[in-house]
Amino acid sequence: MFDYLDKLEQAGLISKVDEDGGTAVYTAETAYDLVEALYSIFDLGDDEPGPTTYTPDDFDEDEGDLLGEFADK
Repeated sequence: MFDYLDKLEQAGLISKVDEDGGTAVYTAETAYDLVEALYSIFDLGDDEPGPTTYTPDDFDEDEGDLLGEFADK
């Protein structure tokens, strides 16, 4: 695990920001780059397209309030 964190830190994708009770606290620089780096480190998806990521703009605001629908039941 430490090798992977070290590789991500060397690539500039994460930064160590603090240490809390002996546990390192990291921050990610851009989420897509982090996911892409993990795919590369673990040799995932060589025969497949890259990971699919979504933003709030990918969803239609008129699709309804799913949380409200489930809360009413």
